[in-house]
Amino acid sequence: GAGALGPMTTAVHATHLADDDIASLASAGVTACFCPTTERDLADGIGPARALADAGVPLALGSDQHAVVDPFEEARGLESHERLVTLERGRFTPGQLTDALSRNGYAALGWPDGGRLAAGALADFVTLRLGSPRTAGTAPEQILYAATGADVTTVVVGGELVVSAGQHRRRPTLDGRYLGPRRRSSIMTATLITGIAELVTNDPSWSAAGQAPDVARLGIVTDAAVLVEAGEVVWVGPASAAPQADSRVD
Repeated sequence: GAGALGPMTTAVHATHLADDDIASLASAGVTACFCPTTERDLADGIGPARALADAGVPLALGSDQHAVVDPFEEARGLESHERLVTLERGRFTPGQLTDALSRNGYAALGWPDGGRLAAGALADFVTLRLGSPRTAGTAPEQILYAATGADVTTVVVGGELVVSAGQHRRRPTLDGRYLGPRRRSSIMTATLITGIAELVTNDPSWSAAGQAPDVARLGIVTDAAVLVEAGEVVWVGPASAAPQADSRVD
């Protein structure tokens, strides 16, 4: 109906669209949320991801099944499905896939301060193991093409350390109870998270070579650290230049 489409609307799957549909979503500022592993599993088809992106529709990624719950596989699927349809590689840059996996999803939910690593942004991020059988030798900007959920070692949500060394810190209490809505941590102490061999970020203030940011590239920091406090990123950069913190997680 009239008024159904707008910036707070997300078209989930968006698989079977005509040109007029794509134009309507673009003009209304709608986000399209693709679920590639679900489309494969159900034989639903391949959606027009590149055409939507070219029209100005932000792409996000989701998981719509229990058989595969892996954001990295969803990101790879977005690119791989396009390759199958077009017989071309590089349909999306690593930076665009990272945005679909983070920034665009947050914006679609009404959280524009999430999905990036920068001072003042929501402190939601993960760290990955770079020495697993899947990721060893992988260039940082190519990590999305190699990693799986099994490579995640640290998860920070709203400034709270939820997973450390691959173990959920709330595991003894996770008995099926609802743990409450998503919120920023009320913990006011500043925590410095180090031991990040290479940090990859899609924040436009970073660039891979210290040059002007390019939307097709990702910023990379070697031997990095992130300082979080009260649910926000306070500082991010080389560990050698990190400010003082109340506590430290290596």
